[in-house]
Amino acid sequence: MSKLDTLKYDLVIVGAGMIGATQAIALSKLGLKIALIEKNHFKQHNDVLSEEPDVRISSLSKGTIDFLDSLGIFSEILKRRATPYSLLSVWEKNFTPVQFSAKEIAQDYLGFMVENDILQSSLNTLIANIINIDVFDHCEIIAINEFAYKHGVNITLKNQSSETLTIDSKLVIGADGAQSFTRKLASISSHGWDYHQSCMLLICKTDSKQNNITWQEFTPNGPRAYLPLHDDWVSLVWYDDSNTLKSLNELNLNTLKVKVMSAFPNQIGNITIFKKALFPLRRMHADHYFKGAVVLIGDAAHTINPLAGQGANIGFKDVEILTEIIAEAFQNGSMWYSNEILKIYEQKRKKENLLMQTTMDMLYFTFSNNFGPLKLLRNFAFKRIDSHILLKKILLHYAIK
Repeated sequence: MSKLDTLKYDLVIVGAGMIGATQAIALSKLGLKIALIEKNHFKQHNDVLSEEPDVRISSLSKGTIDFLDSLGIFSEILKRRATPYSLLSVWEKNFTPVQFSAKEIAQDYLGFMVENDILQSSLNTLIANIINIDVFDHCEIIAINEFAYKHGVNITLKNQSSETLTIDSKLVIGADGAQSFTRKLASISSHGWDYHQSCMLLICKTDSKQNNITWQEFTPNGPRAYLPLHDDWVSLVWYDDSNTLKSLNELNLNTLKVKVMSAFPNQIGNITIFKKALFPLRRMHADHYFKGAVVLIGDAAHTINPLAGQGANIGFKDVEILTEIIAEAFQNGSMWYSNEILKIYEQKRKKENLLMQTTMDMLYFTFSNNFGPLKLLRNFAFKRIDSHILLKKILLHYAIK
């Protein structure tokens, strides 16, 4: 194993996924010299767009879209494809739906469905043309030493040839997912639990495409959701007991189709399943969002029940707020990487993310059971929301932030 020379950067971002890549683009506008570390291959733009959608879909709120648009990212996404939705329908099995419309808050849409690989490809295309971002792919961070560099932190990387290189940097941003090794190296503890439930994603074609609407039906075993995609493609989301979904995941696609048609409402029409994927549901929250010269964003800081598709949105909100705070300090000539600055970020985001986690858990518990009194309360709440225009507007404004 050989050791390469020490490199110097203003900022190191560990993880070049959707959140880490967006953070790199956002902070590059300050002229900072950025090292973006990715343990996998950093794929360049592919001009050939597959008709078949990626199984991983992000439901991006209007607030997220506005932020991505301000960075020039959303226009790059639209060169590929994204599906807007302006209606959201929610109901409990056998009861009348509550429908939310973008028109109720004078908006053209509530959000967009974007395939994760299209979002990632758009980000990578932009990064390839930003001269102050250097990408180190096939590299893993293996050590953080805050005392080896007087102006910040020294990190050690290992590449695929088992060579090590070191980087001196003022700040390290951990965006390397729920199992973040950056979080571990920084000795930032976390807490959480397994929901003992899973989420099955299904990419299908349907003969009953419902344009511009996404819906969710609550059942005692968990929700069923419908996400509109391009042409006659849709994504179906099935939440249920982990063992139940594990058994379903082992079926061939034709047998699985019979099970899906039976479990989902008739609105899905006749479907053909092309792809499936299964993900366990877990909650995790870092006890601190920063320690020393290391700060966490996205899934490295928090994971959430994906009930309302807010996981990606709160990750992008982390990026937006951290960027605003660092940019203000940088422009004022302050130490933008200091603990005082990072503390502001933690105070702004930790409380909001905890509130979102708790809200999703309460919704999931409230609707995913057959407890009689709670069922009566749910039906009353649905009727109240549907008939109360102001309340619907308040909920919609909160949902699209």
